[in-house]
Amino acid sequence: MTFLTKVKLALAFIAILAVVGAALYFGGLLQGRGVVDAQRRDYEARLEAAQSENLKLMSRLAAEQARGLLYRAAAELDRRNFGTANSYLKEAAKALESLNPGDAGFESSKVSSLRQAVESVNISVTENLEVQRERVLRAAAQLDDLLKQ
Repeated sequence: MTFLTKVKLALAFIAILAVVGAALYFGGLLQGRGVVDAQRRDYEARLEAAQSENLKLMSRLAAEQARGLLYRAAAELDRRNFGTANSYLKEAAKALESLNPGDAGFESSKVSSLRQAVESVNISVTENLEVQRERVLRAAAQLDDLLKQ
């Protein structure tokens, strides 16, 4: 074997190694890309599920806040703090307006009628508080029933 033949063999061997190395590199790249794409799809699905759960919880939180505000309004009414009771009723109506019935799993007609009932209560100074108190507590009870669903 001559020197020139040895050089040709070495170059051929290096070329074969380069082709095999490039083929293995691109094969691994394609295989890895498939794994990364599958992980990305999995993470996107999990993110979507988490966002959906977050919307549900935020709507239920708004309903819970409204319920607490309604009971506070009833308590303030018993203490004859009419302005404070009205403020709590307005805040409860805002909380009910901010919730999305579909996200929380509530019937939108029930939430809408409840919101209208809360908005329609206007506490005024009077000797007999039973009618106003009954309306506030009825709205709170309706919200309790919604939250049990």
